[in-house]
Amino acid sequence: MRATFEATLAATAAGTPEDCALFQAAREAAISEWRVMGSGAHVSTISNMAVRPHRVLSVLAYWSRYSKLAARWAARFSPRAATVIVGHSHRASISHLEGRCIVNTGAYGFPGVPHAIVIDGSTVKMCRIEQAGAYYQIATKPRAEWKISFAKGSANVARTNATDGVAQSPPMGFASAATMNRAATPNASPSSDAL
Repeated sequence: MRATFEATLAATAAGTPEDCALFQAAREAAISEWRVMGSGAHVSTISNMAVRPHRVLSVLAYWSRYSKLAARWAARFSPRAATVIVGHSHRASISHLEGRCIVNTGAYGFPGVPHAIVIDGSTVKMCRIEQAGAYYQIATKPRAEWKISFAKGSANVARTNATDGVAQSPPMGFASAATMNRAATPNASPSSDAL
């Protein structure tokens, strides 16, 4: 995965926005993992993790770093974001780091408990997704809710350029590229997973 990520990044055309290059490299790295695993890919279960205790330790170590990684990503690419929504690490959580609320929605697979984010006016709600027969529904009572805001300290921060002493605004992050946001493309079709 790492080699694919680095090779894709190195092969990126000059002038490509950094967020596009990183997204494409991460995508190619993820695809390469499944190509290597092929039919050997598996779903984690209590049984196969019990047989391989090192996997449990790896997962726990990753979970302990996940929110910090998301907070650092936001500080670099979206410094004004006070809420960062991530998922798929199977562990739903809410962490408050570096003036941000890092929300992990979890996952449907073991050992996850899936959650949805509902934006209602200026309020963000994290709600559990519950199975109701053959279907899923969003729980009526949110697990947590908070107001949408900017990250603390990001709105009026100025830094001084060491060479000329001129105050500068903090970086505003990169705009999402169309390749990262299907809905932003003119010929976007509805997502089949949203139907």
